[in-house]
Amino acid sequence: MGQRMKERLEKAEQLKQAIIESAYKLFLARGYEKVTLSDIERLSGATRGGLLYHYRSKDEVLLATAERYAADFLCDAGPSEESLNSQTPLKAYLVEYARRIASKTSYFREVVVKDSDITPASSLNFMIHVSALCPPFKYRLQEYASAQARYGVEIVNRAKERGEVRPELDTERLVGTFIHIFAGILFFSALTHQTMPLDKLQNEWEMFYQTVAVK
Repeated sequence: MGQRMKERLEKAEQLKQAIIESAYKLFLARGYEKVTLSDIERLSGATRGGLLYHYRSKDEVLLATAERYAADFLCDAGPSEESLNSQTPLKAYLVEYARRIASKTSYFREVVVKDSDITPASSLNFMIHVSALCPPFKYRLQEYASAQARYGVEIVNRAKERGEVRPELDTERLVGTFIHIFAGILFFSALTHQTMPLDKLQNEWEMFYQTVAVK
């Protein structure tokens, strides 16, 4: 490949990424319906021809932003070996989960939407919107939720085996409570356009843990 061709490809890829990054910020700030292709062009520095070369419509731009940003959020490897092998796997997993959320929140704030007033909770509204418009993405959200439930069941069962959690408690209900605490706080922060309150989440999970742990 010649140097000139290589430079052209690199510029095309840079433009493609600028379009996606700009569109994502606009979708978060204004909502999908209120964003136009002209808005995306102005923020990204693309011409109409350059934008349409990569994406034929605003819907295609939306799908691309979902794959780039929302799908990254949904990539979750589950509990670490350290949590699984801990003598207190549930406690270790709660700490690990909180750290993971803090890391993603920090990345969102400091890299994705740096120097803007967009909150991480805006991504929840974005994912809800994408799932309504794009059935394949809705299935990915469902798969993510199912995976989180499976991880939780595995952790709670190990916690019961090691005497950390009261054995008479229903495993699936415990997992549901753990997930709903997170979902409830995330949903409330989205409604109020605030940053995810990690301290509140940790406090709620600590209360949950004290309730279910063997005394």
